Amino acid sequence: MAGQESKETPIAYELAKRQKEISVAEFFTKNRHLLGFDNKRKALLMAVKEAVDNSLDACEEARVLPEISVEIIQMAEFKYKVVIEDNGPGIVKKQIPNIFAKLLYGSKFHTLKQARGQQGIGISAAVLYGQLTTGRPVKITSRVSSKEPALYFELNIDTQNNKPVIAKEETIEWAKDHGTKVEIDLEAEYLKGNQSVDEYLKQTAVINPHVTIIYTNPKSEQVICKSHRQPSFRAERNQAASLWSGAWNAYGQAKVDRIKDASKFSHNRIFKGWPGHCKRNL
Repeated sequence: MAGQESKETPIAYELAKRQKEISVAEFFTKNRHLLGFDNKRKALLMAVKEAVDNSLDACEEARVLPEISVEIIQMAEFKYKVVIEDNGPGIVKKQIPNIFAKLLYGSKFHTLKQARGQQGIGISAAVLYGQLTTGRPVKITSRVSSKEPALYFELNIDTQNNKPVIAKEETIEWAKDHGTKVEIDLEAEYLKGNQSVDEYLKQTAVINPHVTIIYTNPKSEQVICKSHRQPSFRAERNQAASLWSGAWNAYGQAKVDRIKDASKFSHNRIFKGWPGHCKRNL
């Protein structure tokens, strides 16, 4: 009996055989609600948000005034195509598959500054959701310079290994000198109101007064989302000049009160470095 007991394999070895590594992509496949894709309406908003955030960040890093086109096309009931196009710096050929078809891949995670996206799961998560719900690849068009051809990719995500799978790759003609275009087919629902794509784009335009967003909704209604607070250099300059003028008035009056010979002060002297309408009025 003692010999038989010693030959029995401890249960820990049997349990160890069942343990295996879980891919990041595979985990999010089964837990997509953790990324915000827990219902059709929110999925549409998240897909648009992630793509627009990427466009804004890219334009800001390249110091380009963002012009972003957002188009939502209804293909069938609960089936939509989201098309986001920007005038950013574009993406080099080597990085396109990893950026759009590999989770936890990005350039901002190790930077010590505020950014819209840092974990590298935003746009790739939208691509993964689209793949899970429609089975169709994401379509990417990107160009970095007018001297280089535009690149076109169709990508899928290998959920077992968290690697991009290139379904199609070619160079194409594209009117833009630089920029990126993303097309994602996904299962979604379009509704207006709070927490909708329409509201998100309006708020984005207000928060980012330098951005222009051309938005076409599923009803083919086009709206240009541009903040009414669009910055004007002239207005800001005039406001600053007014503040300086008031400060100089107060300063000059104090000196006049202390010095009897007020004639030493010019009543119409231009403050150097400012426009002609900014004067010392003492």
